[in-house]
Order: sequence, then C-alpha cells, then structure tokens
Amino acid sequence: MLFRSEGERGAFYSKRNVFVIYGRDNTLRQALFSFLRAINLNPLEFEEIVHQTGKTSPFTMEVLETAFKNVQACVVLLSPDEFVSLRPCLRDPDDTKQRELQPRPNVLIEAGMAMALQSKRTILVRAGKLRTFSDFDGIQYVNLTGNAESRNNLLGKLKLAGCDVKSLGGDWLTNGNLKPTEAKN
Repeated sequence: MLFRSEGERGAFYSKRNVFVIYGRDNTLRQALFSFLRAINLNPLEFEEIVHQTGKTSPFTMEVLETAFKNVQACVVLLSPDEFVSLRPCLRDPDDTKQRELQPRPNVLIEAGMAMALQSKRTILVRAGKLRTFSDFDGIQYVNLTGNAESRNNLLGKLKLAGCDVKSLGGDWLTNGNLKPTEAKN
C-alpha cells in the first residue's frame, strides 16, 4: 500500500526525521548530515530505514514507504559520482560531449520513487555540474554550493516540507563543506 495519507505515521515518526538518499561521495554526505544536524534535524540513512521495515530483505519501494511513514521529508542528494557517455554511434553529430558526470543509477531510481510517493515532501538537491535528465526537466532543485543562499534555500524547502528546523545561531551557515569531491579524471 502506498503511503498517501498525512495521518498515517510509523512508530519512529518525528518531524525532525529526514531520509537522505545519496550516492558514493561520502565526504559530501557527511557534510550534508552535519548541516541537517546543525538545523536540529535527524538525518537517516537507507540501512536505518531498512531496520524499521521489520523485514530482513525488503524491496526498495518498501523501504521508501516505511521512510515516509517515519520521516517528515526526503532529501535526495544528486552528486557527480559517475562518468557516463553515449556510445559514439548513438551520439548526435553536433554532440561534442565525450563524458559527463551523473549520480549513481540507484540514486536516480530512488529519487523517482520518492517523487512518485511524496513529491510534496521530497527535495532534490543538486551538488556540482551534472548531466541533465529529461524525466527531471522542469523540477525545481536546490543547487547546493555551500554558500549562505543555497543553505537558506535548502532550509526553506525543509520548512515547506513540514520539518521542525531550527536555525538559531550561525552553525548552520558553516557546518559541512557542501561541495562535491573533485573528480580527478
């Protein structure tokens, strides 16, 4: 059953809980978690939600359904984790891009599932330069740069999603380097 009702809550629910979907950039993930904690939120990882399902091997959709019962919002961190390119025979003749960066495929799939389940409580956060995705065209992202404006934008989206954020003091303006790890190739 898809969780659609705002009244249906799980045993672990809190307006401070935020489910974070992320890829392989662990430094960026840690920085995002640090930022979320600085604004009084409790970021949860995939494995933490897996345990809340009560199943040893749940399907990804079951994990996301459980997440939305127990969290107020979902933050999808789209980071430039992988190099991708079209095979030469499939490229347009005018296409000069040999390789582009994109998030891990599982992050894109989970982002799509989260948007389908709870688009009003899912926040897409883009860090760095990424290949565009036609199915996500037109969706508003938070472009994470680490500056005060992007942090304030993310904070505003979390408030809009109903999270119990607190931005007292200035730690939230500086906690965590919210820029993707530089690609070496």
